[in-house]
Amino acid sequence: MNITASIKNQILETRFIRTCCQNAFLSGVARGAGRLALASDGFGLVIQHASPHLIDKCANLITKITGEEPQIIKKNKDESFGQREVFELSLAGPNATKLLMASALIDSEYSFSERPLNDFLKLDCCKKSYIKGLFAASGNLLISEEYDDDDARSTGYLLEIFLGDTRIAESVKTLLTDAGVPIKLRQKSGRTILYLKDSQAICDFCAYVESSDGYFALQNVIVARNCKNNITRKVNWEMANMDRSQSASQKQLDAILKIEQTIGLKNIPYPLQDVAIARRNNPALSIPELLLKIPNPPSKSGLNHRMRKLIEIASTLEDAPDK
Repeated sequence: MNITASIKNQILETRFIRTCCQNAFLSGVARGAGRLALASDGFGLVIQHASPHLIDKCANLITKITGEEPQIIKKNKDESFGQREVFELSLAGPNATKLLMASALIDSEYSFSERPLNDFLKLDCCKKSYIKGLFAASGNLLISEEYDDDDARSTGYLLEIFLGDTRIAESVKTLLTDAGVPIKLRQKSGRTILYLKDSQAICDFCAYVESSDGYFALQNVIVARNCKNNITRKVNWEMANMDRSQSASQKQLDAILKIEQTIGLKNIPYPLQDVAIARRNNPALSIPELLLKIPNPPSKSGLNHRMRKLIEIASTLEDAPDK
């Protein structure tokens, strides 16, 4: 099961005891996946979603609040839902009008609500319930090696909530930011999107909507990625050290060969002869390994000093005639 499904399933398991929280949850779902249907007796509510669990949750809450069971129909392979089966919940008549007004979706029988969320959501529990409904209806969490962000390639985490109303999106942004989740807002392909990219901020969002399953699943991914990154950095560091060591070894061998072909190794100081012969005969050994091949070996720094002296001697012989 992916982390998005874990978060949504845990949200749908929430028991909304207070009527205000039930209304807030339904309001969030309606903003994310619903629309208003106009009839002669006022507005009706229509919610479409591919998740039968979300539709059942909404139907149960609506029945509990209004005493009326909404109609549910199944639509096959809706193009707007990626050719998946879609379930449609609808409620019309006086009960729908009362529900829509209680959920702050309309102000009167024929007027859309323009009230800020903070005017409607007074209690913290109602604010959480609203965000839970909104994410369950239109939220998504992508954790991938690579994804598109306004035509830029990036790596990491991306939580998104899709909304059709920019004004409501601004209100949601304020609500979450005040709760310690600094979500951002953007427009893309004609849609308003609330989003988070920082992994810790996404963990904070999971904690806010009370999804421990999502929180710990995401933490596991973060820890695994950090371990992988640390291993990768260590391997890269070791490879870089190997490259530097090989480069230094080759430079030393070139110097020793130059000395041997010009003046001969016997004509350099005796301590340097041992070092030159050991390196010439063991080109692939590291410095600690090379020390074991030298009679009366110097210290590591002493060996490096003698290697530098060999390179200095070779540099003075660059213009010497071959012998």
